Amino acid sequence: MYPAITPAIRSAIELRYRLLPYLYTLLWQAHADDEPMLRPTFLDHQHDAQTFAECDDFLLGRDLLVASVVEPGARQREVWLPDNQAGWYDFYSHQWFAGGQWVTLDAPLEKLPLLVRAGAGLPLSERISHVDAQKDDRRELQLFPLKGTGSTRGLLFEDDGESWGYKQGDALWLEWEMTCSASSINLDINARGNYRPAWKALKLSLPVGEKRKLLVNGVEGTEWRF
Repeated sequence: MYPAITPAIRSAIELRYRLLPYLYTLLWQAHADDEPMLRPTFLDHQHDAQTFAECDDFLLGRDLLVASVVEPGARQREVWLPDNQAGWYDFYSHQWFAGGQWVTLDAPLEKLPLLVRAGAGLPLSERISHVDAQKDDRRELQLFPLKGTGSTRGLLFEDDGESWGYKQGDALWLEWEMTCSASSINLDINARGNYRPAWKALKLSLPVGEKRKLLVNGVEGTEWRF
């Protein structure tokens, strides 16, 4: 391995581990609801003609837009943001962009351009070195609220990662609804299933610069507990 690119490889691996709760939930939805995990952008934006043009972009689930960088030496990337009526957030900087436009994003080797659908919540792990459900004891739900008013829904699925216990309800289905107004963001969370993961508190975070008050099941706060 060339030492000069080791940091970029390490950064990509760390991002994958951080996204594992989101990826695992997508795999559950593919199993339970036949929802494709990897999606062409036109699948969720049939009304946007530009999404039918040949491109290297794709959706990872409904909420994460991946702008692949395939040109040698490229360090920027023009990206078409599908017109989703709500807009998109830069995954890293939390800058918001309206949909239905071209934007130019930085694309250094260490950072794959990623955008998150406004209204989404991304379940994330802390940095871990390997997959172990018993040691994965921290969980974050990073919220990307609508800029205006409205409601969106999401899901986090977890189980022991080994058994068929989910068939008997030994899994966790954490469902949420995020309702945004001009002054507040109200997150209603409902847990069902018999499985309890190693983490006991769900950390909730908002984009940099978000001023609205966060309410969790009607109470102001920044975490949710079983």
